[in-house]
Amino acid sequence: MNFIAPVLYLLTTYTIYKKIGTFFCLSVYVWLLHTISMTCFWIKADFLSGFDSEFTYFALAIMYFTLVLITLPLVKLEKSNITIKSLKSISSSKFKRLKFVCYILIGLSLYSIVFFSINLPKVFALDVKAVRDGHVIFYESSIYSKLAILGAFSSVFCIYFYYYLSILDTLPRIRKLLLFSSISFVLYTLNVAGRDGIVIWGLSFMAGLFFFYRFLKKELISSIFRTLLKVSIVVVPVLVFITTSRFSGNSNDNSEIESILSYAGQSLPNLSYTIDLTNKLGFRSGDGQIPIALLQPLTGKSDENRHEKIGDLMTYGFKSNQFKSYVGYFYPAYSFPILIIFILLFIFVIRVCSTRYIGSIDFVGFLPGFTWYMIPIVGIFYFYYGELIGNVFLLLPFLIKKYLK
Repeated sequence: MNFIAPVLYLLTTYTIYKKIGTFFCLSVYVWLLHTISMTCFWIKADFLSGFDSEFTYFALAIMYFTLVLITLPLVKLEKSNITIKSLKSISSSKFKRLKFVCYILIGLSLYSIVFFSINLPKVFALDVKAVRDGHVIFYESSIYSKLAILGAFSSVFCIYFYYYLSILDTLPRIRKLLLFSSISFVLYTLNVAGRDGIVIWGLSFMAGLFFFYRFLKKELISSIFRTLLKVSIVVVPVLVFITTSRFSGNSNDNSEIESILSYAGQSLPNLSYTIDLTNKLGFRSGDGQIPIALLQPLTGKSDENRHEKIGDLMTYGFKSNQFKSYVGYFYPAYSFPILIIFILLFIFVIRVCSTRYIGSIDFVGFLPGFTWYMIPIVGIFYFYYGELIGNVFLLLPFLIKKYLK
């Protein structure tokens, strides 16, 4: 019965596509990603060996209805006949502020690129697997490193404004700089020999393409696809190299392929396992912690190292080093009301950011909304924004929006 999950998600994706009337929209993209994740789970569970195929309908229901609820405001926004404001309707003062924000984002991201590029020779010289298994970090925690990490997270903003300036058909040099500086996130995760940066950058870039697609000129769309092809020629070999270095050498000749399927499709069985284990143990993996890192200082307790947390939870049987989707970081890590609060907060943010003006969407105003939809987009794996910089990442677009207003 493993096929039930991908079929359910596929039917929902198709329903949203018919409701909105176009395939290229952010709503369809979010559901398409989760459909692919469920399909990877089904393929590996039913056709390949050595994969945990156990899942519960309770876990599936939580994942499914959480996604339904947080995407409803987006579907409502995108199903209407929205148009864009022309460049002429933007005042010169607001346009100057827009340019200033773009330059700040470019500068911050370029700093991040330089900061993390310095360590890459050390990463590949030591060995990818050794870096991952030993949790090796080549830079010390400081204000400089935190600023570089913030620059890496800002790649999403760079991508968003790259597309926004593209539909306005203006500032081509700044657009190119925004696109180039967005690779900062890739270099950030390569510092720990991770594939996440390449994958998340691709997910972010495609999210922008799906959201802005119907407002882009055809020649620009062709140019974007050519750019994607060029980028793929560079990053795919790196992705394959990291995957091979970390997962080759097993007795199974298909270990690399299976690792990719597992990478994308392990959330449902892992969430099911975590819920069952939580019920058996009688305590939650998030007990004694604050789910929002920014509030941690208010407790007066020192925050435990992330790797130490993972190790402690693994001693109890939790698969804390594996993906269980963004849902698993709210429930069962915390009680069910915490998940409800997250859903309500998410819906509130999207509704506030979905302001419309006489048939046109306020793209600057929707920046926080686009940013928060990175939660379910990256959330096919995990909730990436629970740490301090992740919290800042979710709050920063509100400040950018306020400044540009």
